[in-house]
Amino acid sequence: METTMKLKINKTAIAAAAAAVVLAACIGGGDDMTQAKLSSTSAATLRVDGFDFKDLNRNGALDTYEDWRRSAQERADNLLSQMTLAEKAGVMLHGTMQGTSKVMDATAMKTYVSDYGIN
Repeated sequence: METTMKLKINKTAIAAAAAAVVLAACIGGGDDMTQAKLSSTSAATLRVDGFDFKDLNRNGALDTYEDWRRSAQERADNLLSQMTLAEKAGVMLHGTMQGTSKVMDATAMKTYVSDYGIN
């Protein structure tokens, strides 16, 4: 008897996997590190130990999750430790919000954003 399994593709899981791949590419490599040119249109940049970093939370300090020299695991753990429960829920909802594959339904999302503060 042949059995088949259907796998449900979850957009959030795909996004999380993509983020993990990007962060894994940022793992530090020792004292001989070189940095590509860094630019930012919305976040200020910080210069620490001769390297540039984006100040993503705009606190004027280099947090572990902003430090591309750190391992992906360290960065993810640090970011999660700074997020509220509502922010974590919001991240999980990004791939499951109502709408078409190209456009989110603003009316359907109003409850999420205005009533629950999740965006």
